[in-house]
Amino acid sequence: MNSESKREGITNTSPLWEGRLGLATSEIFSQYVDSIDFDIVLAPYDVEVSRAHVRMLKETKIVDEQTCQKILDAFDVISHEISTGEFHAGLVPTDEDIHTAIERRLTELTGDAGRALHTGRSRNDLAQMSGRLYTRDALERIKYYVEHAIGTLCALAEKNIDIVFPGKTHLQHAQPILLSHWLMSHASRLLNDRDRIIQAYERVNVCVLGSGAIAGSTLPLDIEFVARELGCTTISDNSIFAVSTRDYITEVLFVCAQIVSNLSCLGEDIVWMTSTECGYATLSDNFSSGSSMMPQKKNPDIAELVRGKAGLSIGALTGALSATKSQIFGYNHDLQVDKEALFSSVKDCELSIAAMDAMMETTVFNKLACENALIDQPLVLATDIAEEMVKNGIPFRIAYKAVAVCIKRALDAELSPEEIIQYMRDDDLIGQAATSVFGDKGTPVLQAIVKGIERRTTKGGTATKQVLEQIETVTKTIA
Repeated sequence: MNSESKREGITNTSPLWEGRLGLATSEIFSQYVDSIDFDIVLAPYDVEVSRAHVRMLKETKIVDEQTCQKILDAFDVISHEISTGEFHAGLVPTDEDIHTAIERRLTELTGDAGRALHTGRSRNDLAQMSGRLYTRDALERIKYYVEHAIGTLCALAEKNIDIVFPGKTHLQHAQPILLSHWLMSHASRLLNDRDRIIQAYERVNVCVLGSGAIAGSTLPLDIEFVARELGCTTISDNSIFAVSTRDYITEVLFVCAQIVSNLSCLGEDIVWMTSTECGYATLSDNFSSGSSMMPQKKNPDIAELVRGKAGLSIGALTGALSATKSQIFGYNHDLQVDKEALFSSVKDCELSIAAMDAMMETTVFNKLACENALIDQPLVLATDIAEEMVKNGIPFRIAYKAVAVCIKRALDAELSPEEIIQYMRDDDLIGQAATSVFGDKGTPVLQAIVKGIERRTTKGGTATKQVLEQIETVTKTIA
């Protein structure tokens, strides 16, 4: 924009509605309405959609072959300019969005031939089709990152299959599990995310070109041809829906928010496990930071930051839902803000997965620290004692109460862990079951704990056999 137009507070009128509006566009109007600053990322997708549209116009003879070929040749030039950054550098003040910018550049290259590009379409269906192609590619990238992260967790689980670990509920010792069982719980979360990506992809991969501004077109457009060209699996069956719905975007925003939220749970676990109090895991120096004042510090920045990114992802979802609610039928300009939410959320999601994946891949788990945490907490086998009593014909609630009463007496007496075990062995009600679980006096506590883990053979349980089966199944699934 030249200095004179800035002083006057006006810009040129958009060529898209030349002839309808008599005054030049206000500068503040353009600053508020224009989206070129962020929807420039749609440039290659706009070209892809336009190429398919032009080939269809040529195939149906709506536009003559020579004109269509000029346009297609020009798009080769524009594609090159986009890939090199030359296109971005050549933007002009009247380029309010990426679609007008490309049409303007096309006309510069082809003259009147370029003016035929918009035959049989609107910016409404063009923008939606470009957005769907961008979103489709984003889902493919995110799926790749998720699968790689799942593979990393599976490899870690297999590598550390011999480490026993204090399973937690309410951040208190609950029952002993394999560390690999915990790792695979996070793999299961991401596997669910992968399924959501696959399902969302089908709802994104819909051809909406041909819907026009709201009502379709009187021209004999071949939408099936365009759908095949773009690799879409279905065609929208309602033109109003096609140009006005943003549910495919809010669904993908939910997928991104759920992925980063799941990663934030893993991050929270890592922050806790690498703390001085636990020491269950150690992060690589490559994925840690120090302190500007305290020389001894080593901080889990990625694990912490992913928790913050989860908040931003949730905010993007709620923002888009708020912006798209209560929409009167057809296109409304407030729908434009969905792209800002989508672009930022996709970027945060991709980077969060990649960063957490790389951090986990180099994380080392401290077997001795995990084992020591269990040896000092023999009460994690309390449920095993109650279930052993059930095997002998005692109803579970009666067995539960008997074990609970015995434990309370032992704790009230401030007995040591070893003394608590012996106290339970000597109890009249639970003694036989306690001996079966802990073994006779002199049996190492860790041995009893490992035995308890291996008895949990229900589907999805923590026994080594079950965990290895899950690793194998998940690895095959993502392969």
